[in-house]
Amino acid sequence: MKYKFERIGIEVTSVCNNSCMVCPRATMYKRTPSTMPMELFHKIIMDISENMIEKTVVLGGMGDPSCDNLLIDRLRFAKERTPELDIIISSNMEVWSKKYSDIIVEENLLSKLRFSVFAVTEDASFKIYRNKTYAANARRNIEYFLKKNEENGRPVRTSIYTLMLEENKIEIDIIKEIYWDKVDEFEVWKPHSWSNRYPNLRERLRERQKCYRIEDFEASIRVNGDMCACSMDINHNLVYGNLHSQTIEEIYESDSYKYFRDLNRNGLIENLEMCRECSFLNKTENALIEKKMSECEKVYK
Repeated sequence: MKYKFERIGIEVTSVCNNSCMVCPRATMYKRTPSTMPMELFHKIIMDISENMIEKTVVLGGMGDPSCDNLLIDRLRFAKERTPELDIIISSNMEVWSKKYSDIIVEENLLSKLRFSVFAVTEDASFKIYRNKTYAANARRNIEYFLKKNEENGRPVRTSIYTLMLEENKIEIDIIKEIYWDKVDEFEVWKPHSWSNRYPNLRERLRERQKCYRIEDFEASIRVNGDMCACSMDINHNLVYGNLHSQTIEEIYESDSYKYFRDLNRNGLIENLEMCRECSFLNKTENALIEKKMSECEKVYK
């Protein structure tokens, strides 16, 4: 069975090395950090391969993939068993190892590596990450990957993802000066509000729209196998099912998914506390401030 969703997220680990100021992890995350068992990852990847159309898988979530000791084994499995999948990693890169860079580039294990960069100077690093050396560590690891990738003919597409915050408005120009010409893609976004947890980061607009993530079945698979409606659902409140014991098809056909889908179609999704005031439901807002696209991304879009 084929579904219309374009991409899906897998949280391979919920362990993170960062304390970013725009993340609710420190104060609102209620789960014990853990790493997805390899057997479950294998099952999910094979299931996705059989049921996706656009075939894009993003490894991310509440943790950072650089904290996953099984990361290379996962990527090798996907490369060998499901080479048609586009595998993307999003990482803050602060504890990323040179070994990861060497193996990923030399074995061409990724479609794209997306660097999350909110600061590069020491002052901004302290404001954003609460650590003066964090940004410098991440920059060294990013620069190493870019150099390695360039020397090998750029087999992995690279992307910078940053947020426009009050604390880093000046920093954005510095980040662009350093990386704009070095990466294939560059995105500057307004910060999201983590559903309604940080309403000061992005306002709720009057005109609302239905949630495309629910309508398109663009779910987020959590570290324990829960298939959640939204990547912002950090505590697994909106769960369709669990891929330990179910398949994607079974979840898609389940009463649980249909319940959330029908609420959304009837314009009632904001009756749920998790979705109330969510900035992703803003209809007319342009949250993407600036973007440099690669030729591959242009074709894909």
